[in-house]
Amino acid sequence: STMDAMREGWDVMKKRVEKAAFATVLFARNPEGGNPLMMAAGNDAAVEAGFHAGNLIKAVAPAIKGGGGGKPAMAQAGGKDAAGIPA
Repeated sequence: STMDAMREGWDVMKKRVEKAAFATVLFARNPEGGNPLMMAAGNDAAVEAGFHAGNLIKAVAPAIKGGGGGKPAMAQAGGKDAAGIPA
């Protein structure tokens, strides 16, 4: 699935940046239904520095008419309206 691919992409990024605080937010559109997807993730150093993926996703997901959440290190959301994500 598209979300699986996003998580795999995060795994690759996380391995390349092992020690420095690093976080990312990924946006995609599900090719099967066209609905927007988002994922936020941070490594242990980012979480220790105050990054919280779940809080970020909860704050941003309404922009795509969606919901979601998760843990400090990783969170994801799906929505209904990709127009909420500026190009």
